[in-house]
Amino acid sequence: MNARIHVEKTDGTMLTGLDAMYFAWKTVDKGWVYAWLRWPIIRWVADGLYTGLARNRYKISFLLTGKRRCVSCAESLEKPLGLAEVDTSQARKKETE
Repeated sequence: MNARIHVEKTDGTMLTGLDAMYFAWKTVDKGWVYAWLRWPIIRWVADGLYTGLARNRYKISFLLTGKRRCVSCAESLEKPLGLAEVDTSQARKKETE
């Protein structure tokens, strides 16, 4: 579930991805912000783009900011991007405190 945003409706229905985003915005009367992303052809493309961005959000964030978000994110980034070994001992020490 961490790979995509998700929302549980009051009836127990789970929504993920852009459907969840649209539902959240619609709940606060701002559904028009995402409504066009739910149109049939656009929906197919938007869902594909969302999936790619969500799957790679830590990598994209690192590439844009140069900052790692968490220890497990840093470790997952080292292998795909071929980054040098990162000293995460300080971050792990903070997590255990």
